[in-house]
Amino acid sequence: MNQPNSKISLAIGFGTILVLLLALTHTALSQLATTRTYLEKVIKEHYVKTEQVSILEEAFHDQILKLQQLFTVTDPLVRKQAYSEFSALDKVLLTARSRLLQMNLTLAEQTKLKHTFVLIEQTAKVQQQLAQLLLDHQIPEAQAWQREQVFSAQNATHEAVSEFVTFERSATHQAEQQALQVYEEAYLFMSILGGLVLILGGGLTWIFFQRINNFENQLIQLKAAMEA
Repeated sequence: MNQPNSKISLAIGFGTILVLLLALTHTALSQLATTRTYLEKVIKEHYVKTEQVSILEEAFHDQILKLQQLFTVTDPLVRKQAYSEFSALDKVLLTARSRLLQMNLTLAEQTKLKHTFVLIEQTAKVQQQLAQLLLDHQIPEAQAWQREQVFSAQNATHEAVSEFVTFERSATHQAEQQALQVYEEAYLFMSILGGLVLILGGGLTWIFFQRINNFENQLIQLKAAMEA
């Protein structure tokens, strides 16, 4: 074996190791990108859930305010407008529920959504009766109905909706923390693996280089012995 061939062999060996390192780097970066995309999707889903539950809370609160407005307004047109806005919020509540049901809910989320809407529907019935009494100008009856039925229903529903919002916000925070931890662990693993491969590649290159040198030295010694 002559020296040019040895250099070519060394170049081929080193090139092979370099290609392997590049392939590993590409695979690691692709895996990290895939992991990050998946985690971002999970976090986004939690944000959307929290947003829809917050819409439930806001719409229910607005209904209470509109209902109270019916007590105070005297102008028939203003009262009619307030009632229309009060009724329109039912659609907002139903739309938010529909969007939540279309999402990938956990068992706990399904249970909370079902419980919350049972209370929302119960409250809607007594609130509708209250609104009708107010529209009919039966103020004393409306006040009595509000004390006996509406307040307790509203309080129970408000508590359930608030707990649902708190639950989703907590779940979103946990998802963010878990995503960060998973990504950091994946990045650390890929970094360690890349370092080990780099060390291994360097070691193999050094061994390969040493063997080439040893083989060339043996050839030189053999040639010198034959010429002597």
